[in-house]
Amino acid sequence: MKPILSRIEETKDPNNQKTDHRGVVDLLLFDGASNVQNAAKLVSITYPRITVVHGAEHVVSLFFKDIFTKMPVFQCLSQFLKWCRNIFGSTRHGPHAIFKKHSIVHNNGIYIGFIKISECRMVGELIGLLCLLRLRNILRATIALKEFKEIWEKTFQREVIVLENNEFWKYLFSLCRSLYAPMCIL
Repeated sequence: MKPILSRIEETKDPNNQKTDHRGVVDLLLFDGASNVQNAAKLVSITYPRITVVHGAEHVVSLFFKDIFTKMPVFQCLSQFLKWCRNIFGSTRHGPHAIFKKHSIVHNNGIYIGFIKISECRMVGELIGLLCLLRLRNILRATIALKEFKEIWEKTFQREVIVLENNEFWKYLFSLCRSLYAPMCIL
């Protein structure tokens, strides 16, 4: 960081031809990891006018991590999402083939499916739940088919019960909506 700050301060300003920009950097936003914050403090020793703070994205990302790891309702939703992705998202060939066919029909010839959640992606769990909401009609059409009922309904009985329940979808929508404001910060 120090070489970058030096380069900034030594660059000529094309508008007023100042030869340096000393004092132009006043604030640095850093990841919240303790070693990164300690490195930032070292930078602020060399450049005492600089204030070092946590980046808002990192704080909000930690907030979402807490939501999905410490709150039982979101843990259950996250687990249910993983089950649905495993059933309809290509892990199981039969249900996936039926689901894919209906996804293409419902989306004007374009396949839209599940996404795999990555812990490193901010709000990945919430994005996955929003995707589940987006796939509601396709999932319900898939489980209503005679082909699915004959072969797979007994195997995935509890998931089918949830997917058929209108109250589940209202609940999921309400919980996702409750997290909209912090998601906007990102």
